[in-house]
Amino acid sequence: MAAAVNRGEIEADIKETLGLVPHFFTRIPTELLGPEWEIFKRIELGETLTRTSTRN
Repeated sequence: MAAAVNRGEIEADIKETLGLVPHFFTRIPTELLGPEWEIFKRIELGETLTRTSTRN
């Protein structure tokens, strides 16, 4: 059995990370908010695999 999703805890993590909870997160169903937030953090806030080249 899956653990219960606590929307308040997820929104608190979003607010701590971003400074606010963007409106589009309020439109995401509670059962999908946790996975969506993890994907958002990985893609939008994580490091990229592409390196930029520097020219000397």
